[in-house]
Amino acid sequence: SSSTTTTITTTTAIVKPSPIAFPSSSSKGKKWPGKSIKPTEGLVLTRELLCSYVLKELEEKDASVFARSLASVGFDVHAEKFRDMVKARAWKRMCSLKWTMSEDVELGEALTSHARHISKNPTNGVSACSFLIEQKHASEYRLLARFSRSDIALRAAMMQCFNAMVLDALAMIDFRPCLGDGGGGSFRSEFRKARDIVFPQIFKAWVHQVVNDTASRVDGAKGPELLFDPLETVSTQNQREADDGDEDGAEDDGDHPHDQQSEVVQEQQQLQLQGRGGNVMQWLQRQDSSNVSLTFSRQNSSSPSTHGTNSGDQESVSSIGKEGQRTSGCQFLQAALQMDEINPVDLRVKVAKGSDPLFPVVVRLRGEHVAGTSGSFREFMSRMATELQQKLVPLFITCPASSMGVNVGKMMLSPSTPSFIQYHQYRFLGMLFAMNLRSNVPLCIDVVPSFWKVLTDTPLCEKDIASVDLLTWNKLVTLRECKTEEEYKEYVEDGNKVTYSVVSMLGALEDLVPVGVDESKASLIAGRDVPVQFQDLHAYIEKVVDFKLREMTCRSQMDAIREGFSYILPPQLLTSMSWVSLEVCVCGIPNVDFTFLKRHTTYTGGLCDTDHHIKFFWKSLEQFSQVDLRKFVKFACNQERIPSPYDDMKGDVMVHVPPYPMMLAPPDQNSGWQQTDQQMIRAETCLFMIKLPQYSSQDLMDVRLRQAISCRNDPLSG
Repeated sequence: SSSTTTTITTTTAIVKPSPIAFPSSSSKGKKWPGKSIKPTEGLVLTRELLCSYVLKELEEKDASVFARSLASVGFDVHAEKFRDMVKARAWKRMCSLKWTMSEDVELGEALTSHARHISKNPTNGVSACSFLIEQKHASEYRLLARFSRSDIALRAAMMQCFNAMVLDALAMIDFRPCLGDGGGGSFRSEFRKARDIVFPQIFKAWVHQVVNDTASRVDGAKGPELLFDPLETVSTQNQREADDGDEDGAEDDGDHPHDQQSEVVQEQQQLQLQGRGGNVMQWLQRQDSSNVSLTFSRQNSSSPSTHGTNSGDQESVSSIGKEGQRTSGCQFLQAALQMDEINPVDLRVKVAKGSDPLFPVVVRLRGEHVAGTSGSFREFMSRMATELQQKLVPLFITCPASSMGVNVGKMMLSPSTPSFIQYHQYRFLGMLFAMNLRSNVPLCIDVVPSFWKVLTDTPLCEKDIASVDLLTWNKLVTLRECKTEEEYKEYVEDGNKVTYSVVSMLGALEDLVPVGVDESKASLIAGRDVPVQFQDLHAYIEKVVDFKLREMTCRSQMDAIREGFSYILPPQLLTSMSWVSLEVCVCGIPNVDFTFLKRHTTYTGGLCDTDHHIKFFWKSLEQFSQVDLRKFVKFACNQERIPSPYDDMKGDVMVHVPPYPMMLAPPDQNSGWQQTDQQMIRAETCLFMIKLPQYSSQDLMDVRLRQAISCRNDPLSG
């Protein structure tokens, strides 16, 4: 065709090949490719002759044959060299090794960890070889032991190129579920298969793009306010501790004050709740007054509600029955109720940036004057995480496997059917996750991996049961090892009773089969009374696995969390990310990098890094453990987890992500102390500023720093 002729003519003019002489008469008798050109003595292959030869070949043969011929020697169809043959052979070898998804995921973890260690972006020239050959890391990546260093380096380079292209491609993929996509084939389904090898930094950058694109509140506009009383919180904590101490010796005499509410007080409470849109009030009116008792305290508020009828009053729940006695004064419950009065559109802000960034809500403490909004908002997020972690809100339970050394200190969703008020709290938890992504302030909660897998719509497998219920998993493994009926009988005779029942995550014995009727005894018979026969052992194991996976899924709770998340951010973010990336984006990295913190520190008020007390400060901080470093960061900026090391240089300019940079400043002149050694270390959490006196010795600096971090959780400290 004419287009083909033009293309070849143009490209051949660019290549400018040197003349190639055919052999002389000594080559007679040999076969030459082509039908129109034969070896002739003294004939020189010119550009015009080559073009005519190629056009003749294209007329008689498929063009793909010509393209493959060029590709075999490292050229594309435009006669331009596109790859090195050495790399091509290396690529062929890598494909022959047949990498599995598990090995790719482990390599991605190695790259991410190594990039975090050297404060680099994992997509920019980070090699995993030097990291993997170290003896201390060899045991962590056992799946990569069968590969050589060159194979790992080539695979890592391919993974880095893939991640570099993913960030641009994510915006073009429609992650909304569609009909007929169950069998796969769409970009959405294909990407979800490979999302585990996408670096968390890529997902976080994409989340920031989505956050900025979906922002609705303009910069400088006043945000909605949440009002809390720190004195009420402290007094309630003390009362709770006293009640826990007297709980064992107390006798129920029927005269509890919450059970003796007068009709006047109840009527007043109903009037107070009418301004909450009616959703909570309609549920409360349907409840039995003997099971749920309420006591509300009216508090004046300086911030008007967004679309409620009570513009000048705020209510805080003192108690809600037995649950209310634990959540009395709980700021999580107070915030959940106040959030009903806020239009979710006002919570959609851009990613926080700058020294005093814009956050979804403005947190006010009654009786406290706070300059700026950063410190109070970080304290609010820290308080939410603390109350969830301490089970002050009955949404999570302690992981049962933690008693056997697995996932120690981690939580999981309570598998019990949520009540209406609990569904409301789960929905607020989803809103917290979304506000966390918009504010870039971590929510420091420790949850089992299965929670994040279900939230990202990642299918659970049988091995996930071992991470939450190791006792049941060991029992299933032992039953699978019983290959014969004699082995099974021996297992039962050892005192291991096997019936159609299973112990739930809450410790209750649940039947796996419906209750039947024993006609011979005219009585009901449950699954816990029916022994499992050997021929039914496989079916019994499947029932146990299905029951445990349903407990871990918690469909109703997850639906509530996704609903609350969708008020502030598109819900497709949850189902498009890998579960590891979502956990990193929401919870942050628990470790504090001392070198990175020192790198992102500035000095004001005439201070410099060569001052003696500054050297004392860094030497003391360098000796801190990770626990003490988190306490120090909590004291300095009101959040225990700060952004992990990232690629912080753009050219010659250092990039600071809030709350960075940390600032060291001299103490206030009106501190009131005559001697410098008697002054205390102060912090302005909104600015991440430490006001450091010029202490005379290293020992005194150590003492003052530890005194400071001991006050990190005081809600009344300025």
